[in-house]
Amino acid sequence: MIPLHSQVAFIVDLAVCVIALARYRHSNTELRILSAYFFISALSSVFEYYLAQRSINNLWFSRIFTPVQYALFAWMFSIWQMNKGEKLVVQASTVAFALICLGGVLFFENLRTFNNYARTIEGLLLVCLAGRSLYELDKESNASLARQPRFWISTATLVYFAGLLVLYALSNFLLSRSVETLRAAWVSHSIISIAASVLYGVAFLCRSTRQISGGRS
Repeated sequence: MIPLHSQVAFIVDLAVCVIALARYRHSNTELRILSAYFFISALSSVFEYYLAQRSINNLWFSRIFTPVQYALFAWMFSIWQMNKGEKLVVQASTVAFALICLGGVLFFENLRTFNNYARTIEGLLLVCLAGRSLYELDKESNASLARQPRFWISTATLVYFAGLLVLYALSNFLLSRSVETLRAAWVSHSIISIAASVLYGVAFLCRSTRQISGGRS
């Protein structure tokens, strides 16, 4: 049985996905990338729930989803980099991170456990990118930050990946203690996920979806 908090988190994600698809034609490149992320994330959640309902281990699937997730977010943040060199570094990091994920599978981790290393590295990288984005936006923009999708996207990314950094790093340890211990800790995952999804949803509803200050499509 899927816990209620996980069901609520999925419903919120699905609602944001619907909003994203409805606004897709009126969105710029960054928001279209985010739309693609929510669509892929929704399909992934359905597949993981399908496996879980049939008592099939679904942890291996996160090893496929994690590099895809990072690639979409990193590419989105790279668009906001004004320096061409920094833009290329962020984009190239998607290949480097994919190799890290592959290396983890081949040499360090079991497919039937959480991918602690890759998830933790991903969280640290995206927290840095989101923090840098907010810092640069604050310096560059004279308009209200609340009117800019970039602000809400960066804030949501910071909330989600910073909030779950410790949980991802300790998931296998908690699981080794007991399944109940992990389930209790996983409530925080749903709460943080809901909060971040709401912030992403605000980004899609901002009026200025064609222009985001501080970057070029």
